[in-house]
Amino acid sequence: MNLRIFFAIALTFIVSVSGAQDKRLTIAEQTYGCTQKDDMAEVVDLITDGDDAWATFLAQKMLLGDCRIFEADETVYLKDAALFSSFMQVRLVGDPRKWWVLRHTVNR
Repeated sequence: MNLRIFFAIALTFIVSVSGAQDKRLTIAEQTYGCTQKDDMAEVVDLITDGDDAWATFLAQKMLLGDCRIFEADETVYLKDAALFSSFMQVRLVGDPRKWWVLRHTVNR
């Protein structure tokens, strides 16, 4: 493929993803979210490993206000949809904090 065409397609895709910011979406199902992407990744890793330590880790982060539970049908604004990532960053209506959630738990 011509390198120029590749970069044109890539740029179009990046612009379309970044243009989606501030779009109103809803949470599809009850899920967890964390202010730090690394914390959310750690929860997923612990669950994937089959280690019940995920519940302790998440409870500690929730007590600190670093993670929270999202309920189905909550309205959020899309703030970041990182390319090739399982995560999206959202902001609840009326709340200035941003949260990382699993991409598949957000309705588009």
